[in-house]
Amino acid sequence: MPILDQFGQPITSKPPVARAGGAVSVRLNQFNYPISGLTPQKLVAVLREADEGYLEHQAELIAEMEERDGHLLSQLQIRRLALSGLEWRVVPADSSPQAQRIAEAFSDWWVNNDQNELILNTADAIGQGVSITQMTWARSSGHWYPSQFEHVSASNLVYDRVDKRFKGFDRR
Repeated sequence: MPILDQFGQPITSKPPVARAGGAVSVRLNQFNYPISGLTPQKLVAVLREADEGYLEHQAELIAEMEERDGHLLSQLQIRRLALSGLEWRVVPADSSPQAQRIAEAFSDWWVNNDQNELILNTADAIGQGVSITQMTWARSSGHWYPSQFEHVSASNLVYDRVDKRFKGFDRR
């Protein structure tokens, strides 16, 4: 009696024609793999670029180091997960009644929403030196609240020394 598949068809005993799966990288194809052929001169150039505000190659280097070095990844992950296990509290900016109301409203919002992903994305600053999250706001009951958080990769940031702030760019 043959073994049947989910459609009731007999399963053949022929070996599969496709290759068996193997380990694959989780990195995006957009990365340049900066460790390949890395020399002291190239490393100095990457670090100087980062000092000048161009973080793309440094971010790619850190990401590749995390991927290739399991010990480094585990150490960074320990720190990231430690942040997500902390008990957070919202403190008013000052002692005014308005600041108290705003802090209470945000605290209620914070407690009622899972912010684990936000905290873990923010923890990218541990390895990258910077982490930026773009917030989308929505209005509810006459008040504005954060509704969505989108992590911005450090490789998409440039630091503008004139304006003294990070600016995003699209490499497409």
